Amino acid sequence: MRIIKILFILLLLLMLSGCTQRSPLITYGEFPFRFVYSLNDNIYEIENTVIAAFKGIDMSGVFIGMRSWDTGLKNRTPEQGRNYILIQEENVYSILTPGRLNREIRIQLNVGVAAYYMGDPNSRSMLRAQPSIVYFEVFHESSQVTHHFATNLTEEQLKEHFRIEVLEFSFSEPIRNSFRR
Repeated sequence: MRIIKILFILLLLLMLSGCTQRSPLITYGEFPFRFVYSLNDNIYEIENTVIAAFKGIDMSGVFIGMRSWDTGLKNRTPEQGRNYILIQEENVYSILTPGRLNREIRIQLNVGVAAYYMGDPNSRSMLRAQPSIVYFEVFHESSQVTHHFATNLTEEQLKEHFRIEVLEFSFSEPIRNSFRR
């Protein structure tokens, strides 16, 4: 019983000792990007700016708080969503499981997350950090079961499966940031 009390006190002291991530010196940034592609002999050009802003330290973790960031687009239209550009089709055959008809597929230009651009290697949101082209499938196994799958696509896969040719895919480089208490 005494060991449990000591462990509990040590755990409590560790949590209260300020064992959290440090705040960034640079808390806001704007990162222009340009994406040009052709589809069905038409050329589409998307230029925008990713807005990255520090929100604070998220203390939902048990031992260490994580830096939290907000990511958005400077010029946002309803069809572009918040963090991505959308190309969408319905009732299309799967490229992950040939022969299966999907209710919906989406090809998204994921513009990345603020932690990537702001040079934060320890952020919780680094899982989908860098800009990428993501393929999503939605299909019904039954009336009660819907599945969602996602994977990154290469430029070759875009061209082969969707007749989308990437002409330019340029994003701003991440900054070098420092972190302080």
